[in-house]
Amino acid sequence: MIRSGVVNVLSDKREPELHTLKHVLTMKSLIWKVRRMQMMSPAEMGVRAGREVRNLVEYLLLTSALSRGPYAGGISRDDSAAESLLEGEFFYDLKDETLRSGLGPLSGLYLKEAEAALAHRVSVLGRQYDLRSPIDWHFDYRLERRCPVLYWSLIDLKDRDFEESIRWVWYLNRHRHLGALGRAYFVSRKKEYAQEIVDQLCAWIEQNPPGVGVNWAASLEIALRVFSWLWAIFPLKDFDGLTPQIESSIARSMRLQMRHMFRNLSTFSSANNHLIAQGMSLFIVGTLLQRMRGAAKWREKGLSILWRELLNQTFPDGVSKEQSLHYHCFVVEMYSIVFLFARRNGIEIPEPVRHRFAKMCEFILDVSMRNGAMPDIGDSDDQAVILPEDSRLIVQGLMACAGYLTDREDFLRRVVDIPREAGFLLGGTGLETVRETTRRFSAEAARGRPASSRAFSEGGYYVLSGERDGVESKCVFDCGELGLGKTAAHGHADCLSVTLNTGEREILIDPGTFTYHSRPEWRTYFRSTSAHNTVTVDGRSQSEMVGPFVWRDRAVPQLEDVALESSFDFVMGSHDGYLSLSDPIKHRRLVVFVKPSFFLIVDELSGKDRHEYEQNFHFGSDASLDEPSGSVRVLADGGDLAAVLFSPAIALKRARLVSGQEKPVPLGWRSRRFWQKTPCDCLSVRGEFEGTTILDTCVLDMSTEKGEVPVVSFSDVKPEGRRHSIFRRETPSFNETSLINLGEGWTGEECLESDASYVCLREYPATKGIEIFGRNVGNLLRGGETLLESAQRFAFMRVKIEKGTVKFEARGSGTILVRADSAGSFVSSAPGVDYERKGRFVRVSVEA
Repeated sequence: MIRSGVVNVLSDKREPELHTLKHVLTMKSLIWKVRRMQMMSPAEMGVRAGREVRNLVEYLLLTSALSRGPYAGGISRDDSAAESLLEGEFFYDLKDETLRSGLGPLSGLYLKEAEAALAHRVSVLGRQYDLRSPIDWHFDYRLERRCPVLYWSLIDLKDRDFEESIRWVWYLNRHRHLGALGRAYFVSRKKEYAQEIVDQLCAWIEQNPPGVGVNWAASLEIALRVFSWLWAIFPLKDFDGLTPQIESSIARSMRLQMRHMFRNLSTFSSANNHLIAQGMSLFIVGTLLQRMRGAAKWREKGLSILWRELLNQTFPDGVSKEQSLHYHCFVVEMYSIVFLFARRNGIEIPEPVRHRFAKMCEFILDVSMRNGAMPDIGDSDDQAVILPEDSRLIVQGLMACAGYLTDREDFLRRVVDIPREAGFLLGGTGLETVRETTRRFSAEAARGRPASSRAFSEGGYYVLSGERDGVESKCVFDCGELGLGKTAAHGHADCLSVTLNTGEREILIDPGTFTYHSRPEWRTYFRSTSAHNTVTVDGRSQSEMVGPFVWRDRAVPQLEDVALESSFDFVMGSHDGYLSLSDPIKHRRLVVFVKPSFFLIVDELSGKDRHEYEQNFHFGSDASLDEPSGSVRVLADGGDLAAVLFSPAIALKRARLVSGQEKPVPLGWRSRRFWQKTPCDCLSVRGEFEGTTILDTCVLDMSTEKGEVPVVSFSDVKPEGRRHSIFRRETPSFNETSLINLGEGWTGEECLESDASYVCLREYPATKGIEIFGRNVGNLLRGGETLLESAQRFAFMRVKIEKGTVKFEARGSGTILVRADSAGSFVSSAPGVDYERKGRFVRVSVEA
């Protein structure tokens, strides 16, 4: 039987050319497969070869079966072992009036989304599409073309000309809108919503016989689609339109999809977030559909995958090894779902897994701004399992779920509005608990905990945070690995890149992703080093791409030093990505955050011969070049000055502002959403060097500054061969000189000389006071006069001399002389500190 209004894909002839072998594997796909095989172990190649043989046999059997027509009727096919749906404990109870009433204020949002789905208007990647009637589940309504309807393993998924359509159809067939319809039915009890769910599921089953079409071609898609089906079907238990025959047909389709996914798991070198999604669905479906054939095996396998892979795919500090913030959140969302479901069904979660989950949530809390904004580091296709696809709302939902699961108030303080999807995951009791907790916080406190810097040294991210007058500044320094496993599929060549946000303003941005397989020249650009806020040498990326998700030579990062202090943050890293050049080049970058608003960036390139370099900085809003002051002025919405970037290269006319360049190579682009790109302003500094050179840059966050832009100047010594950097800043209240030492021992210029790794001298003309702070500080001279003298260096030191008082803080041990001509008192919060006057100096002794 064929239901009226349903497209029969096996007989449809509207685009017969797409049903031919045109989309069977091409030479380019074979090349890609060969490159992927080079990343595989013999065991993996054996398993994959066995799968290919099995798939061929299934194809031959299916072809024979289809010729006799047993699958053509879809829902009419009788299954002698009728399978009931959803027997375990779901995320919420249908009689949960607490949840229904708690979600009542959001009913308008539900009804709007549900009415759109009822009219076949569905949102994909943030844009709404009219699917018309009947819905063709193989049709790309974005590009108005149909995907090939062949046996799934014969379809060329890497076809660059057709990959976007295949991926778009996948996103549509994740059926997020059906889950939303089910939730709307629970709230409103409108039978039209329930009937639409049944009609669309029946149509899908008719059009997607087992193994036929792109909707069977990816196990990740099956995992996410079946999860959506659960949310669509659960509220329909009391709906009379869900007849036993239809229920049996849906159950059978789910079983066949789960069986197919189970036999084609993303294992070995493909074991990334895809495998976790498959584990999630195996566990949940195997628990809910307990009498379904294979359910017990799915549940056991799913739990095994989930408990193993969280530890395998993340670092102990909680950072995802995929080096993608989007997929980090995607994994946290899946484990939030798993943990909440496990709690409902009385399943114990291993302590190491619970601990690692909490660490992952801590990373999200620290790397995101209080409004939920995060840098677009690594790959992203903007997809989520059930939460809204907007990253800011995702963070709200994740923190609500994580706060409830871990009983952590620091997570819940970030929650301002609980997304309705998170409310359903929490259930009535969980939703009320989260709301009660967040109500206890004041409106200001609920925005988040005080800004603090964090080092995620295993994952390779350093979050430099400061705050003034309630405005948060946050710089993320990337000194992490390229990505997960041999392929590093979702990583970008962005080692030593920085991003910077202040308040709700993006200053320095990561460019995003834009595309995967299609448009390979743009896939290459958005993953390249030149698209990120770091340095390329001789036009090369740090790591070598050999495919859309495959790398060959990979830059290896090294953290050289880090210190996160109350007055400043200091982090220095390097990578070996340019050591493969005929004349090896080492790139080292040092970032200092002089709190609360001044960021210093020093790049050192060291080799022997002559080379070209390009240093890029991409801005999140409009920027303008001001050559006389040697700066770029970054504007906020409304035209206010958000930040100023200073570089000596600007005054020397070695820098240009680029936006939306396509030829000779792309530059100055960003992608806020998948398949969308827009120009962005980019400062490109280019030049040549021989031997060793230094590139100095600093950024001033104007949101925390008051008054005019200060005067900023740099070292008087040419950059070639120099091993230090000088930054001077003149403000209405103080004058400041910072010295960064890239060598060992003494260095500097007449204005400031020291053996410190970093030292800052701040002078206050109004009070004639001075302040000194820095990293690995021992000795300091200003204009030839000694200010500090010690035989040892202190890991951290801060000295302020003002109004006759010496205030001293240090970490380390030893003795130091501090120049303090007229100081009569001494104050220190450090334990084990003694002092005595020695002429014009104070002799300070510190015991560790």
